[in-house]
Amino acid sequence: MDLAQVAPIARKIVSEEGAEARVKVLTADAVNGPLSGAYDAAVLRAFLQVLSPEDSRRAIQNIRRVLNPGGRIFIIGQILDDSHRSPLDAVGFNLTFLNFFDAGESYTESEHRDWLSGSGFVDTQRSLSLLPDGNSLLTARKPE
Repeated sequence: MDLAQVAPIARKIVSEEGAEARVKVLTADAVNGPLSGAYDAAVLRAFLQVLSPEDSRRAIQNIRRVLNPGGRIFIIGQILDDSHRSPLDAVGFNLTFLNFFDAGESYTESEHRDWLSGSGFVDTQRSLSLLPDGNSLLTARKPE
């Protein structure tokens, strides 16, 4: 799912990768919802960090509503440790966001956990190592 102005770009990428049979791009606004459909997984890549804290919370709540019981959410992005001092890539990203944009930043692991648990997700886990591109991975599950 992507915003109306971004969906054509996503469709082009899907087409270029020859994935039209496996990937369907839908137009939706995860922040303002409501979302439709039923899904086993939601992947949020570099998404929450461009939103305000309240919009991030609302997006997670809207996404949870369309996940099937047992469905998982995967958050990939620049996630700060609670100290706000690491990982270094997330710190640098955060400085850029704080200086150039009105909303969004590298949020801490605790902030993400609060949004997820407040929306009813369980079994939240953060990978102990960074992904090859320097991003962090946080996962959670919607209860059965």
